[in-house]
Amino acid sequence: MLRHPQQAYSAMMSAAAEALKTGATNERHAGATETSFSGVLHSWGRDLTYHPHCHFVVPAGGVDSDGRWTSSRLSVFVPAQILAVLFRNKLRDGLRNTECFDEIPSSVWQRT
Repeated sequence: MLRHPQQAYSAMMSAAAEALKTGATNERHAGATETSFSGVLHSWGRDLTYHPHCHFVVPAGGVDSDGRWTSSRLSVFVPAQILAVLFRNKLRDGLRNTECFDEIPSSVWQRT
């Protein structure tokens, strides 16, 4: 990410947004056909070490196919485990045709 920040950060934000949209459509979560959110990219951690990550503010639901508001579960919008898998796969796909993809160890894309 340090060597190709424009490609990497763009892919990271897109992957995060797409993961949220995909997760929101699942009936077990929000079941929304449309939702909105705001996100910001942080490239440094609190202790000023390099740590690229995204933060999003999301509503507690979205609009279903009939145009009605549908709420997500009370506990969480989309579970973190599901978002992690969606994000990793979408980031991998987003970076696949970029210069930095070959520099990323294949072990990064393995599920742990």
